[in-house]
Parts: sequence; structure tokens; C-alpha cells
Amino acid sequence: MSNLYSKFRSLVDEPTLRVGVVTVHNADGTSTLEDYHGCEIIAQGQEVALGSSAFVKDKRIQGQAPTLTETTVYV
Repeated sequence: MSNLYSKFRSLVDEPTLRVGVVTVHNADGTSTLEDYHGCEIIAQGQEVALGSSAFVKDKRIQGQAPTLTETTVYV
């Protein structure tokens, strides 16, 4: 008999990894970020400096993201 919890977890999506720029460090230990679509994200953690990019997963800052330039290629 297989593990029912493992089967259930395979059906549930994992939280997505998002990238945003840190705009504010809040007094409650959270940070406010803005993603590349202009949406505001509030995430737990303040280890990434203001103005830097950060990875966010499941409403927690996972670490600093590289600052990359955006390029559009028309085909």
C-alpha cells in the first residue's frame, strides 16, 4: 500500500517562487516588495537590502536575487 499523504502532495501545487525589489522594511519584521508587474508583496524577513531584488516563496524572503536586465526578443 502506498503512502496516501505522498499521493495528496503530488496533487497540490508548490508555492511559486517570485522576484521583487525591496521597497520598505516594516517595523513588524516584514518587508514590502514590488514585483516586475507592479504588484505589492509583503513577505516575512528583512535580510535583503532596500532597492535590491529578493526571491519570495510562500510569503517569506528566501534570499537575494541577482539584478538582471529585461530583454524583449521579437520573432
